[in-house]
Amino acid sequence: MSGVSYRTLDEGAKEVRLLIIEDKVEDDNATVSPLLRCHLVKTSLHLYSSEGAIVPGGPPEGHSYASEEIISRGWTDTPFQALSYVWGDPTPVSEIEIDGRFCKISQNLSQALLSIYDNTAFRVIWADAVSINQQDNEEKSWQVQQMVHIYSRAESVLSWLGVGDTNSTLAMQQLNNLGRDLTISKWKFTGTESMKNKISEEHNQVGVKYTEDSSTWRALITLTERS
Repeated sequence: MSGVSYRTLDEGAKEVRLLIIEDKVEDDNATVSPLLRCHLVKTSLHLYSSEGAIVPGGPPEGHSYASEEIISRGWTDTPFQALSYVWGDPTPVSEIEIDGRFCKISQNLSQALLSIYDNTAFRVIWADAVSINQQDNEEKSWQVQQMVHIYSRAESVLSWLGVGDTNSTLAMQQLNNLGRDLTISKWKFTGTESMKNKISEEHNQVGVKYTEDSSTWRALITLTERS
């Protein structure tokens, strides 16, 4: 990524880079504002369990995977979140500050990180476009191969579907209703038609009439198309 100074990762130690979001500032020198001020640090997946928690007692005997910067910044007991998002237009049109340098990132990634900062308490993030040196094909190869371990060792996976609007708000409200009104035991069907019929049947029972021109269902369809 443009502007980032990457240090080599140790494949044998299952090292990864995590983005620590420090704060959001107004910066007259940046091309966009507000600007996220971040640090990129190295650590190892050996420090995290498959449930996303920090491994008690630290890394295995004989290994020291916690980097000095992780320790000095007090993040040794903080799980990380993995960001899943659509790259969209990869043109680097937005900026963040990483380790004192202005770095160009895509608009979609910038919006995702700003939303995480504004709406959650999560500050330690793994995001592939930043955490992996995209100019190093060898690193990309083995980092991609261990992505299943990265996601499994994250405390949670944050799925970014884009900036919210009226339709997405309506869709999320309806999904919350589905989660509240339907039990998992009732969702036993195969095929698109049976899925539509099942949803229609259950919603009739809870007072929501399913029709092809329903604004609620159009909003749900539009939301799923974002992914």
